[in-house]
Amino acid sequence: MTTDTTKAPHRTGAPTRWRIVGWIVLTTAIALLAVTVTTRSVLLGQVADRANASVVQELDEFRTFAAEGVDPTTAQPFESTQAMLDRYLSRQTPATGEVLIGVAGQDAAGAPVLYLDNVGGGAGGRLATDTARLQSMLDAPQDGGIWDSPDGEVRWGVTRVDARGSAADGAALVVAHFTGREEDGVEREALVLFAVAAGGLLLTAGIAWLVAGRILRPLHQMRRAASRISATDLSARVPVEGDDDVARLALAINGMLDRVEQAQHDQQTFATQAQRHLDGPCERVRGAVAVLADPQADPQARERAVRDAEDGLAEMRRTMDSLGTLARQHTPDFVRPVEVMVDDILTRAYAEATRARPDRRWDLVEAGAVRAWIDPARVGEALRRLWENAAEHAQGRRAIEIGAAVLTGTPGQAQADVDAPARGRFVRLWVANDGAPLTQEEAERLYGDTRSSEGPGAGPGAIPSAAPGFGLALVRAVADAHHGSAWVESDAEGLTRFGLDLPADPPVGAAGTDRLAEEITESMRAES
Repeated sequence: MTTDTTKAPHRTGAPTRWRIVGWIVLTTAIALLAVTVTTRSVLLGQVADRANASVVQELDEFRTFAAEGVDPTTAQPFESTQAMLDRYLSRQTPATGEVLIGVAGQDAAGAPVLYLDNVGGGAGGRLATDTARLQSMLDAPQDGGIWDSPDGEVRWGVTRVDARGSAADGAALVVAHFTGREEDGVEREALVLFAVAAGGLLLTAGIAWLVAGRILRPLHQMRRAASRISATDLSARVPVEGDDDVARLALAINGMLDRVEQAQHDQQTFATQAQRHLDGPCERVRGAVAVLADPQADPQARERAVRDAEDGLAEMRRTMDSLGTLARQHTPDFVRPVEVMVDDILTRAYAEATRARPDRRWDLVEAGAVRAWIDPARVGEALRRLWENAAEHAQGRRAIEIGAAVLTGTPGQAQADVDAPARGRFVRLWVANDGAPLTQEEAERLYGDTRSSEGPGAGPGAIPSAAPGFGLALVRAVADAHHGSAWVESDAEGLTRFGLDLPADPPVGAAGTDRLAEEITESMRAES
């Protein structure tokens, strides 16, 4: 019985588009509600302020009129407080919602009551005839107040004067302002504002929905592209539109997919080449084992089988070493440059070549007392791959040449210059052998993709492919790690040179390694 441990993704909430719209709508709704409530409060406050100001103004005008004590029409003093009240009210126009009530006496129940009403619905007349309410206003300890009447809120004020303008009980004027209608108008305005805000909120929600969909569309495309990617198909890419953050994210994802696809291709090439380079040695070892297992094999055949087995195992070991080196080429410590003598590395490579292949003729071309900041172990390994390749393919008409020279200029395009300045120098190391001339296409194919490992399509773990074997791929990896170049050239006479150009100047931060460099140089000289 098998158990499926794959779980569906846990949904933690509403889709992103709904969340974006929800937050935008919520924020806008809070802002619009705050504006509506604030506007309503301000308008209601203005209504109260206008009512209070109107009441105070009417009372001040009445006190001024009574202080003069003269009838404007006759220029004579008023005969009574009732006449004064009658004359004053006849000259006034109360504001909307206001009633002026004059009481010609001390008691509202027994004295004549005159009023001028500008309140709709007869509310002012009802107040003027409500003697109990009028009397409570006249007897109030304060000169004004607020009363919640059946007809709405009333803001009122009262003043008492006599016919001569002095404070007395002879007459009183009550000014009452009904604010109900104005407050109803404010409520209607607030309702209209709320309706407009609701419409704006719906419009905002619609725009937010469309904009969120447009913003999230590339993300949905990324999700669909990611869902199409499988172990065998990495060709899906995300469409890129515009130049905003989402577009840059899409470019970054496409770049990542390019690197993943290139890494998969490199791994497949790596595995294919490893199998191809191990097949031959495995067959030789298998054949040798078959000979050794044959009891009827003669001693000479057994001796050849032992040599074949040793050669096959050695070749397999070299192949595995190359694979291990190539797999580490993008690690930070793949190369450790120190200052060494170039001739020491060259002499050591020449000594190894002559010991390993005495059947070939060898020639050494030294560069002189030249110091360079390179990794002696990696460069020596690269030179070993080059002379092994040369010994394998040389026709033997002339000696195989191992040489070095000081260069200036750009790696791969430098010119020989022994008297090069201290800065901007490069060291060229090469191995030359005779053989069939190479075309330009064949020369480029020998190192595989000759672009730098920092270029497009390369990444950590990428293995450069080389048609003849891993040896030349390793040479290129060493050159790239030194920020140099690997090259091959062939002339019409059949002389083919394989080499690498490496910067000779010290890298940044290499000032404290002189002692280590001297130790390595002395060790190399001792081993030579």
